[in-house]
Amino acid sequence: MKKTLLVIASITLIVLGIKSLFIDEFNQDGVYYKFSIEGNVPLRQHLNAFAIRIQSELDREEIVYDNLKINDNKFTFEFLDEDDVLKVRKILNNYTSIFNVEKNEYVYYLFFKSEYLKQEESQLLEKTKKVLEKRLESMGIYKTLFDGFLSEKTTVIIRDDKFIEVTIPKLCDKCPKGKVEKILGSLGYFSLMPLNDNDELMKDSVPIIDSSMLKKASLIFKDDKPQLNIQVNEYGTKILAHYTERNILKKMAIVVDDKIYAMPRIVEGIWNGSFVVGLEDMSNQKIHDLALILNSGVLVSPIRVEKKYYIGDIEQACLD
Repeated sequence: MKKTLLVIASITLIVLGIKSLFIDEFNQDGVYYKFSIEGNVPLRQHLNAFAIRIQSELDREEIVYDNLKINDNKFTFEFLDEDDVLKVRKILNNYTSIFNVEKNEYVYYLFFKSEYLKQEESQLLEKTKKVLEKRLESMGIYKTLFDGFLSEKTTVIIRDDKFIEVTIPKLCDKCPKGKVEKILGSLGYFSLMPLNDNDELMKDSVPIIDSSMLKKASLIFKDDKPQLNIQVNEYGTKILAHYTERNILKKMAIVVDDKIYAMPRIVEGIWNGSFVVGLEDMSNQKIHDLALILNSGVLVSPIRVEKKYYIGDIEQACLD
Protein backbone atom coordinates (compact mmCIF):
# COMPACT_ATOMS: atom_id res chain seq x y z
CA MET A 1 0.00 0.00 0.00
CA LYS A 2 2.83 2.38 0.93
CA LYS A 3 4.65 1.55 -2.32
CA THR A 4 1.47 2.25 -4.32
CA LEU A 5 1.00 5.61 -2.61
CA LEU A 6 4.68 6.40 -3.18
CA VAL A 7 4.39 5.62 -6.90
CA ILE A 8 1.23 7.74 -7.23
CA ALA A 9 2.89 10.59 -5.37
CA SER A 10 5.97 10.36 -7.60
CA ILE A 11 3.87 10.39 -10.77
CA THR A 12 1.88 13.35 -9.43
CA LEU A 13 5.08 15.28 -8.71
CA ILE A 14 6.42 14.53 -12.19
CA VAL A 15 3.17 15.67 -13.82
CA LEU A 16 3.04 18.80 -11.69
CA GLY A 17 6.67 19.46 -12.50
CA ILE A 18 6.06 19.19 -16.24
CA LYS A 19 2.97 21.37 -15.87
CA SER A 20 4.95 23.94 -13.90
CA LEU A 21 7.71 24.04 -16.50
CA PHE A 22 5.17 24.42 -19.27
CA ILE A 23 3.16 27.16 -17.58
CA ASP A 24 6.35 28.99 -16.58
CA GLU A 25 7.25 29.14 -20.27
CA PHE A 26 3.84 30.67 -21.03
CA ASN A 27 4.34 33.47 -18.52
CA GLN A 28 2.62 36.40 -20.25
CA ASP A 29 -1.01 37.38 -19.93
CA GLY A 30 -3.23 36.20 -22.74
CA VAL A 31 -5.34 38.12 -25.22
CA TYR A 32 -8.83 37.99 -26.71
CA TYR A 33 -9.67 39.15 -30.25
CA LYS A 34 -12.92 39.58 -32.06
CA PHE A 35 -12.26 39.75 -35.81
CA SER A 36 -14.57 40.68 -38.66
CA ILE A 37 -13.97 40.15 -42.36
CA GLU A 38 -13.43 43.25 -44.47
CA GLY A 39 -15.17 43.25 -47.82
CA ASN A 40 -15.92 40.35 -50.12
CA VAL A 41 -13.88 37.80 -52.02
CA PRO A 42 -10.67 39.50 -53.31
CA LEU A 43 -11.25 39.19 -57.04
CA ARG A 44 -7.70 39.94 -58.17
CA GLN A 45 -6.26 37.21 -55.98
CA HIS A 46 -8.77 34.66 -57.28
CA LEU A 47 -8.32 35.76 -60.87
CA ASN A 48 -4.56 35.35 -60.58
CA ALA A 49 -4.81 31.67 -59.69
CA PHE A 50 -7.09 30.87 -62.63
CA ALA A 51 -5.22 33.11 -65.07
CA ILE A 52 -1.95 31.32 -64.29
CA ARG A 53 -3.56 27.98 -65.10
CA ILE A 54 -5.22 29.17 -68.29
CA GLN A 55 -1.99 30.78 -69.48
CA SER A 56 -0.17 27.51 -68.78
CA GLU A 57 -2.73 25.59 -70.84
CA LEU A 58 -2.42 28.06 -73.72
CA ASP A 59 1.36 27.54 -73.66
CA ARG A 60 1.03 23.78 -73.51
CA GLU A 61 -1.21 23.79 -76.59
CA GLU A 62 1.27 26.15 -78.32
CA ILE A 63 -1.45 28.73 -78.88
CA VAL A 64 -0.09 32.11 -79.97
CA TYR A 65 -1.63 34.85 -77.82
CA ASP A 66 -1.05 38.47 -76.84
CA ASN A 67 -2.27 41.13 -74.38
CA LEU A 68 -2.83 38.59 -71.62
CA LYS A 69 -3.65 40.66 -68.54
CA ILE A 70 -5.94 41.24 -65.57
CA ASN A 71 -7.76 44.56 -65.12
CA ASP A 72 -11.18 45.80 -64.00
CA ASN A 73 -11.76 42.41 -62.36
CA LYS A 74 -11.53 40.68 -65.73
CA PHE A 75 -8.99 38.34 -67.27
CA THR A 76 -8.43 39.09 -70.96
CA PHE A 77 -6.28 37.72 -73.75
CA GLU A 78 -6.13 37.78 -77.53
CA PHE A 79 -5.24 34.80 -79.68
CA LEU A 80 -3.55 35.58 -82.97
CA ASP A 81 -4.21 32.56 -85.15
CA GLU A 82 -7.80 31.73 -86.09
CA ASP A 83 -6.79 28.09 -86.49
CA ASP A 84 -6.48 27.99 -82.68
CA VAL A 85 -10.10 28.89 -82.00
CA LEU A 86 -11.16 25.30 -81.29
CA LYS A 87 -8.23 24.78 -78.92
CA VAL A 88 -9.10 27.95 -77.04
CA ARG A 89 -12.75 26.94 -76.71
CA LYS A 90 -11.75 23.52 -75.42
CA ILE A 91 -9.60 25.09 -72.70
CA LEU A 92 -12.27 27.59 -71.64
CA ASN A 93 -14.96 24.89 -71.53
CA ASN A 94 -13.24 23.60 -68.39
CA TYR A 95 -14.14 26.85 -66.61
CA THR A 96 -17.79 27.32 -67.59
CA SER A 97 -18.98 26.87 -63.99
CA ILE A 98 -16.66 29.66 -62.83
CA PHE A 99 -16.48 32.29 -65.57
CA ASN A 100 -18.74 34.18 -67.87
CA VAL A 101 -16.94 34.43 -71.21
CA GLU A 102 -17.36 37.23 -73.71
CA LYS A 103 -15.67 37.35 -77.10
CA ASN A 104 -14.91 40.23 -79.43
CA GLU A 105 -13.33 38.81 -82.58
CA TYR A 106 -10.09 37.26 -81.27
CA VAL A 107 -10.24 38.83 -77.81
CA TYR A 108 -11.68 36.89 -74.86
CA TYR A 109 -12.94 38.46 -71.63
CA LEU A 110 -13.43 36.27 -68.56
CA PHE A 111 -15.15 37.43 -65.36
CA PHE A 112 -16.53 35.50 -62.41
CA LYS A 113 -20.09 34.25 -62.38
CA SER A 114 -22.18 35.64 -59.53
CA GLU A 115 -23.05 32.09 -58.44
CA TYR A 116 -19.38 31.25 -58.01
CA LEU A 117 -18.74 34.40 -55.96
CA LYS A 118 -21.74 33.72 -53.73
CA GLN A 119 -20.44 30.23 -53.05
CA GLU A 120 -16.98 31.58 -52.20
CA GLU A 121 -18.43 34.28 -49.95
CA SER A 122 -20.44 31.69 -48.03
CA GLN A 123 -17.16 30.00 -47.08
CA LEU A 124 -15.22 33.12 -46.09
CA LEU A 125 -15.63 32.71 -42.33
CA GLU A 126 -14.80 29.00 -42.26
CA LYS A 127 -11.74 29.42 -44.50
CA THR A 128 -10.52 32.36 -42.42
CA LYS A 129 -10.97 30.35 -39.22
CA LYS A 130 -8.84 27.50 -40.59
CA VAL A 131 -6.02 29.86 -41.59
CA LEU A 132 -6.02 31.51 -38.13
CA GLU A 133 -5.94 28.09 -36.46
CA LYS A 134 -3.00 27.01 -38.60
CA ARG A 135 -1.05 30.19 -37.83
CA LEU A 136 -1.64 29.81 -34.10
CA GLU A 137 -0.58 26.18 -34.29
CA SER A 138 2.58 27.12 -36.19
CA MET A 139 3.40 29.61 -33.43
CA GLY A 140 3.00 26.84 -30.87
CA ILE A 141 0.08 28.41 -29.02
CA TYR A 142 -2.91 26.54 -30.40
CA LYS A 143 -2.30 22.82 -30.03
CA THR A 144 0.52 21.44 -27.92
CA LEU A 145 1.54 18.18 -26.34
CA PHE A 146 0.61 19.61 -22.95
CA ASP A 147 -2.92 20.83 -23.69
CA GLY A 148 -4.28 18.42 -21.10
CA PHE A 149 -2.35 20.12 -18.30
CA LEU A 150 -3.98 23.51 -18.87
CA SER A 151 -7.34 24.47 -17.45
CA GLU A 152 -7.88 26.63 -20.54
CA LYS A 153 -6.53 26.45 -24.05
CA THR A 154 -6.58 28.64 -27.12
CA THR A 155 -9.91 28.66 -28.95
CA VAL A 156 -10.97 29.93 -32.37
CA ILE A 157 -14.74 30.07 -32.89
CA ILE A 158 -17.21 31.64 -35.32
CA ARG A 159 -19.74 33.88 -33.56
CA ASP A 160 -23.10 35.09 -34.93
CA ASP A 161 -22.13 34.06 -38.49
CA LYS A 162 -20.06 37.22 -38.90
CA PHE A 163 -17.26 37.29 -36.31
CA ILE A 164 -14.31 35.09 -35.42
CA GLU A 165 -13.28 35.07 -31.77
CA VAL A 166 -9.76 34.07 -30.78
CA THR A 167 -9.00 33.53 -27.09
CA ILE A 168 -5.40 32.87 -26.04
CA PRO A 169 -5.23 32.37 -22.23
CA LYS A 170 -1.43 32.57 -21.99
CA LEU A 171 1.43 33.73 -24.20
CA CYS A 172 5.16 33.09 -24.05
CA ASP A 173 8.08 35.46 -24.53
CA LYS A 174 8.67 34.11 -28.05
CA CYS A 175 5.16 35.13 -29.12
CA PRO A 176 4.26 38.50 -27.55
CA LYS A 177 0.88 40.07 -28.24
CA GLY A 178 2.11 42.44 -30.94
CA LYS A 179 3.71 39.64 -32.92
CA VAL A 180 0.65 37.42 -32.65
CA GLU A 181 -1.65 40.17 -33.90
CA LYS A 182 0.65 40.98 -36.83
CA ILE A 183 0.92 37.35 -37.92
CA LEU A 184 -2.81 36.71 -37.58
CA GLY A 185 -3.68 39.87 -39.53
CA SER A 186 -1.31 39.36 -42.47
CA LEU A 187 -2.96 38.33 -45.73
CA GLY A 188 0.01 36.17 -46.68
CA TYR A 189 -0.55 36.30 -50.44
CA PHE A 190 2.62 35.34 -52.32
CA SER A 191 3.31 35.87 -56.01
CA LEU A 192 6.29 35.61 -58.31
CA MET A 193 5.90 38.43 -60.81
CA PRO A 194 7.47 39.12 -64.22
CA LEU A 195 9.23 42.44 -64.73
CA ASN A 196 9.53 44.63 -67.81
CA ASP A 197 12.82 45.58 -69.49
CA ASN A 198 13.30 48.35 -66.91
CA ASP A 199 12.94 45.85 -64.04
CA GLU A 200 9.56 47.31 -63.10
CA LEU A 201 6.36 45.52 -62.13
CA MET A 202 3.76 45.42 -64.87
CA LYS A 203 0.49 46.45 -63.24
CA ASP A 204 -1.90 44.21 -65.18
CA SER A 205 0.39 41.22 -65.68
CA VAL A 206 -0.44 37.68 -64.62
CA PRO A 207 1.87 36.20 -61.93
CA ILE A 208 4.28 33.44 -62.91
CA ILE A 209 3.15 31.46 -59.86
CA ASP A 210 1.25 32.40 -56.70
CA SER A 211 0.20 31.08 -53.29
CA SER A 212 -2.14 28.51 -54.83
CA MET A 213 0.99 26.61 -55.97
CA LEU A 214 3.16 27.15 -52.89
CA LYS A 215 4.21 23.90 -51.23
CA LYS A 216 6.58 25.12 -48.53
CA ALA A 217 8.53 28.19 -47.46
CA SER A 218 11.41 27.89 -45.01
CA LEU A 219 14.33 29.75 -43.48
CA ILE A 220 17.68 28.31 -44.57
CA PHE A 221 21.29 29.44 -44.30
CA LYS A 222 23.64 29.73 -47.27
CA ASP A 223 27.19 30.95 -46.67
CA ASP A 224 26.05 31.75 -43.12
CA LYS A 225 23.43 34.16 -44.45
CA PRO A 226 19.69 33.71 -43.78
CA GLN A 227 17.65 33.11 -46.91
CA LEU A 228 14.11 32.16 -47.84
CA ASN A 229 13.65 28.84 -49.61
CA ILE A 230 10.52 28.50 -51.74
CA GLN A 231 9.17 25.16 -52.94
CA VAL A 232 6.16 24.89 -55.25
CA ASN A 233 3.88 21.96 -56.06
CA GLU A 234 4.07 19.76 -59.14
CA TYR A 235 1.90 22.07 -61.25
CA GLY A 236 3.90 25.11 -60.18
CA THR A 237 7.15 23.27 -60.94
CA LYS A 238 6.14 22.81 -64.58
CA ILE A 239 5.13 26.47 -64.92
CA LEU A 240 8.31 27.71 -63.23
CA ALA A 241 10.52 25.53 -65.42
CA HIS A 242 8.74 26.70 -68.57
CA TYR A 243 9.07 30.38 -67.63
CA THR A 244 12.64 30.41 -66.34
CA GLU A 245 13.97 28.41 -69.28
CA ARG A 246 12.68 31.11 -71.63
CA ASN A 247 13.74 34.11 -69.56
CA ILE A 248 17.39 33.55 -68.68
CA LEU A 249 19.11 36.71 -67.34
CA LYS A 250 15.80 38.47 -66.77
CA LYS A 251 14.63 39.45 -63.29
CA MET A 252 11.47 38.47 -61.46
CA ALA A 253 9.96 39.90 -58.28
CA ILE A 254 9.16 38.10 -55.03
CA VAL A 255 6.01 39.84 -53.79
CA VAL A 256 4.05 39.26 -50.58
CA ASP A 257 0.97 41.37 -49.89
CA ASP A 258 1.98 43.93 -52.53
CA LYS A 259 5.45 44.38 -51.02
CA ILE A 260 8.48 43.51 -53.15
CA TYR A 261 10.95 41.52 -51.04
CA ALA A 262 13.53 40.75 -53.72
CA MET A 263 14.16 40.87 -57.47
CA PRO A 264 16.45 37.93 -58.26
CA ARG A 265 17.92 37.44 -61.72
CA ILE A 266 17.25 34.15 -63.50
CA VAL A 267 20.63 32.53 -64.20
CA GLU A 268 19.33 29.12 -65.26
CA GLY A 269 16.11 27.18 -65.62
CA ILE A 270 14.51 26.13 -62.33
CA TRP A 271 13.55 22.51 -62.92
CA ASN A 272 13.00 21.11 -59.42
CA GLY A 273 10.38 23.61 -58.22
CA SER A 274 12.67 25.02 -55.53
CA PHE A 275 14.62 28.26 -55.38
CA VAL A 276 16.38 30.39 -52.78
CA VAL A 277 15.91 34.12 -52.25
CA GLY A 278 18.43 36.28 -50.42
CA LEU A 279 16.80 38.72 -47.99
CA GLU A 280 19.84 40.51 -46.58
CA ASP A 281 17.84 43.29 -44.93
CA MET A 282 15.75 40.88 -42.86
CA SER A 283 16.67 39.16 -39.60
CA ASN A 284 16.49 35.40 -39.10
CA GLN A 285 13.33 35.83 -37.03
CA LYS A 286 11.56 37.98 -39.62
CA ILE A 287 12.31 35.48 -42.40
CA HIS A 288 11.08 32.69 -40.12
CA ASP A 289 7.86 34.60 -39.41
CA LEU A 290 7.36 35.30 -43.13
CA ALA A 291 7.74 31.59 -43.89
CA LEU A 292 5.27 30.77 -41.11
CA ILE A 293 2.68 33.12 -42.62
CA LEU A 294 3.15 31.73 -46.14
CA ASN A 295 2.92 28.11 -44.96
CA SER A 296 -0.31 28.79 -43.07
CA GLY A 297 -2.25 29.75 -46.18
CA VAL A 298 -3.75 32.97 -47.45
CA LEU A 299 -6.51 34.88 -45.70
CA VAL A 300 -9.28 34.92 -48.28
CA SER A 301 -10.15 38.47 -47.25
CA PRO A 302 -8.56 41.06 -44.90
CA ILE A 303 -9.67 40.91 -41.27
CA ARG A 304 -10.27 43.79 -38.85
CA VAL A 305 -9.96 43.80 -35.06
CA GLU A 306 -13.39 44.76 -33.73
CA LYS A 307 -12.53 44.21 -30.09
CA LYS A 308 -9.61 43.03 -27.99
CA TYR A 309 -8.62 42.81 -24.35
CA TYR A 310 -5.78 41.32 -22.39
CA ILE A 311 -6.47 38.34 -20.16
CA GLY A 312 -4.72 38.65 -16.79
CA ASP A 313 -4.77 36.64 -13.62
CA ILE A 314 -6.75 39.29 -11.72
CA GLU A 315 -8.48 41.53 -14.22
CA GLN A 316 -9.16 42.05 -17.90
CA ALA A 317 -8.13 45.42 -19.31
CA CYS A 318 -10.55 46.34 -22.06
CA LEU A 319 -8.88 47.99 -25.04
CA ASP A 320 -11.89 48.94 -27.17
